[in-house]
Amino acid sequence: MKVIEQIWNVIGTVEIEMISDNIFMFQFSLLEDKEMVWSRGPWHFDQKLIILEKPKGAGEVMKMEFKRAELWVQLFNIPLMCINRSSGRKSN
Repeated sequence: MKVIEQIWNVIGTVEIEMISDNIFMFQFSLLEDKEMVWSRGPWHFDQKLIILEKPKGAGEVMKMEFKRAELWVQLFNIPLMCINRSSGRKSN
């Protein structure tokens, strides 16, 4: 868990609580650190994607889905007619 704090290079501290297998809660001592982590994602550790989800109210963490992450992808040799905003924004 200390490795995550080093990867994120926070100024303050990060408290990490294990909720269940592969589900953790992160509490930041500084709002700036939290905002930096959110803005610089996606993150990975040990060749695994870390999916961060912002809680919505006081609901149960176990009901959160953790199924979506925004990624930047670089593609090469795309046909010229496919290089447009519409093709670039398509998602499943």
